[in-house]
Amino acid sequence: MEYLYSFSLLLILTINVLTCIFVKAKKIISILIYLIALILLIWKIVEFSYYAYIQNGTYPIEISHISYFLYGSVFVLGIKKLYYTAGFFALISGIGYVFAGVVSPTSVINSLPTYLFIMGLISHSLLLFGGMLVIFNYQKYSYKNLYFPYIFLGFVLLFAYLVSIKVFYPLASGLDNMFVIKLVKGNILSYFNITSSNEINIFISVLVVIIICLLIFLFNFINNKIYKKREENAYDFSIVSFIKQKINKQQK
Repeated sequence: MEYLYSFSLLLILTINVLTCIFVKAKKIISILIYLIALILLIWKIVEFSYYAYIQNGTYPIEISHISYFLYGSVFVLGIKKLYYTAGFFALISGIGYVFAGVVSPTSVINSLPTYLFIMGLISHSLLLFGGMLVIFNYQKYSYKNLYFPYIFLGFVLLFAYLVSIKVFYPLASGLDNMFVIKLVKGNILSYFNITSSNEINIFISVLVVIIICLLIFLFNFINNKIYKKREENAYDFSIVSFIKQKINKQQK
């Protein structure tokens, strides 16, 4: 089962990469981004509302949990200054899920019931694909807005820490299985079932945060290099774009 799961993740990653490389139609890319955003937003609102109703202790705490809502709301509404932030965190959530599944598939498989495991596989695959499209196939993102993903990262880490000390969601369950909780508590290696000293755990946890900070700049740099000789995508199916089009038609 573990080998099949790891192979499936690598296959999904390969398919996503190939799709991003070969799908060049700008209108199709825009539609895909909007549909992924809409699906994730509706899906996760319904899912977490249900969890709140039955009070099973499941709350949006993980980086990927918050990325569902960030990606969904940003692209459904059309908040352009946050396009890169939403795309980046969707991408690293997907990449992180693939990495964890390949390095330690047992910890991922055994941490959830089968139906939640399957739902997680699908939703993280959507995040991965959506993030790739946004970063590499959609638009050029200005360095002027690069502070947004750093602010968001700080918010996520602070929020996770406050959850870990029961300031928020005191009835939350399953915290010991969450990547972001282990990250802020400085025992990230235990997420991969690796036993180590506190010093090494803290060092690796800090290193992970530094790597994420570097990746924020690196992916923006790559995006700018890609669009140095490529036209940006002019298609926008967001709510804000729709309203602007209606207003412009009425003014003519």
